[in-house]
Amino acid sequence: LLIGAGCSKTGGIPLARQFVEIVKNNYPDEYTRAEEKDSYPDCMAQLTTLQRLDLIAKYVDKATVNRAHLGIAQLIKHGYVDRVLTTNFDPLVQRACAMVGEIPAVYDCTAIEFSDRTRFYKKSVFYLHGQRTGLTLQNVDKDLQVQAEKVRPVLMECEGLRTWLVVGYSGVNDPIITQLRDFQFEAGLFWVAHRNDPPGEEADSLLRGKRDSRLVYGFDADELFTRLCKDLGCWPPLFVTDPTQYLEQTIYDECREGEENRDCRNKIDWE
Repeated sequence: LLIGAGCSKTGGIPLARQFVEIVKNNYPDEYTRAEEKDSYPDCMAQLTTLQRLDLIAKYVDKATVNRAHLGIAQLIKHGYVDRVLTTNFDPLVQRACAMVGEIPAVYDCTAIEFSDRTRFYKKSVFYLHGQRTGLTLQNVDKDLQVQAEKVRPVLMECEGLRTWLVVGYSGVNDPIITQLRDFQFEAGLFWVAHRNDPPGEEADSLLRGKRDSRLVYGFDADELFTRLCKDLGCWPPLFVTDPTQYLEQTIYDECREGEENRDCRNKIDWE
């Protein structure tokens, strides 16, 4: 599963083009220096490192879990997804997973050196451009170019025999998409366009000539993951359908003091 900003939009995080407008309105002098006024990386490059971090944090820190991320968490929990590649900085995947009782491994790809022999946990989330609480966020063109080369071993490991699903990601201003162009996706590649919008040039160039690729129209991220989970029989999450059972599982399955308390709930002494 490869996700981009479109998956976090209804959680309260602006899209790249909206960040451009924010830079234009809040940092007019810096915006004026940008050669490409509609380019997210170019506009971000005009800000200082601290300005970029503060700008991202302003929105990420108050973001909320949406249906898209709950759907992703359900797909991980029920074994349909074992790799999540995200270009976002937000922690919504982990937060949603925690809400459904699933704890995947998390890799910040800006802080790790990968090789072809790197082995990953069976259920993993990869922050391709870094995460809000990490040491580095990659959102400037020259850094994104280097990062795309760095994460190639991750992309290659994920290709394997997996079916790929791309949601909320346009590939615009992101060199990672160039790393994917020589992949064949023999187990299938499903690229979800936003509702009925045609894919951009970046997506079109990736899909062109790949016989096992498909374009999917008619959904936004929330609708897509809700529909997919419904069809697979794992929607809505347990905390919605049966809050009492969810609470019991959370307390007694996840918070017992040793194996001897597995079948004896009353032995937990909360005093």
